Amino acid sequence: MTPEEAAALFKIYELKRLAREEGIKPPPHRDRRFKRTWADTVYPQLADLEANRAAQAETLTNQVGGLRCDLDRLVHRLDRLVHRLVRAQVRTAERQVENLLGDITRQLVNYGLLSGFILAITALTIAVSQGYLFVRGEDNLIDRALGTDFARPLQPGDALLQYSVTSGFGERRTHTKTGKPYQHQGIDLDTPANTPLYFPLLSGGTVECQRDPGGYGLYAVATPKNAREPELLAGHLLHCADGTYRFGKVFARTGGEPGHPNSGRSTGPHLHWEQQQGDNRVNPTKGYLVQALTGQKVTQHPRKSPGKEITALRRAIIGHESGGDFGAVNPHSGALGYAQLMPANVKAWGREATGKAPTQKEFLSQPDLQLQIIDHKLGQYWREELQATAGDEHTAVLRVASRWYSGNANLYTSTRSQYYRAKNGQHYRYPSIASYSQSVWRKYQQQSGQSL
Repeated sequence: MTPEEAAALFKIYELKRLAREEGIKPPPHRDRRFKRTWADTVYPQLADLEANRAAQAETLTNQVGGLRCDLDRLVHRLDRLVHRLVRAQVRTAERQVENLLGDITRQLVNYGLLSGFILAITALTIAVSQGYLFVRGEDNLIDRALGTDFARPLQPGDALLQYSVTSGFGERRTHTKTGKPYQHQGIDLDTPANTPLYFPLLSGGTVECQRDPGGYGLYAVATPKNAREPELLAGHLLHCADGTYRFGKVFARTGGEPGHPNSGRSTGPHLHWEQQQGDNRVNPTKGYLVQALTGQKVTQHPRKSPGKEITALRRAIIGHESGGDFGAVNPHSGALGYAQLMPANVKAWGREATGKAPTQKEFLSQPDLQLQIIDHKLGQYWREELQATAGDEHTAVLRVASRWYSGNANLYTSTRSQYYRAKNGQHYRYPSIASYSQSVWRKYQQQSGQSL
């Protein structure tokens, strides 16, 4: 057999294989002319098949182009919905984000391109909505999606990235060995062992590693170059390295596993975190801890103004309470100051807002302190009630007013007159909760420049 005949025979066998794959049946005759006749029959069919494939590829290319346009529109919608999270319409926006993901999924399924892209979009959206993802810069999609005041003091139950605060600042505890009560000087975060900690002070500084076998275990003290930044302490560490650090460099890893020689008095893996301003321990803020966990810069300072809604609420409530007198004391209930805080709330709310519990005398003598505490608490109430009402501003204002007046947001429709029993035994009548709440709403509209 000559090389030319072998090549021709191989080509015939290759055509037969292609024909079988494509479902093309050979002609019925099997005489000596079979190979030539069969090849003459198959060649045109394969040419038609190739043309069909080219047409299908062109159609698919057009579909992919249309899909990209659809996805661009959907991602634009996603960006607008993320902005709604900043306006505290969290529940409504999350439902719409879920619907949007469903739209994206259906588009991909329709075009037969459901792949890792949808997984990436889903993971990104979940990370944004839950506050797990950060990127550099103060004005970006992720920062806007979080909508978080990073200077706010941390409270038990707060979510921080993928972790949560398990113990708060100032909690009273009992020493496991001595049985004596003591005050928790920081917060605990449920980080797993070996979580890296990045140097969180923007000015740079030093890290000193020390040991306290009966308490913090292995712990690090981070001291800033700039005295305006706080001193920070991280306890129950697995590893720690002394030295001078720039912002964003790893200086320690978390531990806390019971029985480990570096864990100290720990019942499980976690991070103990303290913040000291001057000579005083203060409630740690989100900003420095987020920087320690991510190594990325985030907004550290609170806004210069509390926001128009909080200012309008404060002014509406003050119109009912003190009339603007920072030194006012209610002769019946003993309520104090500009917003008539109950004496029992002054220390607790002051500690939440400033990290320090003021005395009643300090509270009454410092107007700036009163405004700081009032705006902090009203801001908390406003965010919670706006979320509870899915962004309904009217109902949220009524609920905040009811909560401020009675302690219970759900009573904003109660028309029963309120009575307060003074120390002298007499009962004094006050407006109903519904009347108070509606009056605050009217004043809030006036302060916000809205029409009645």
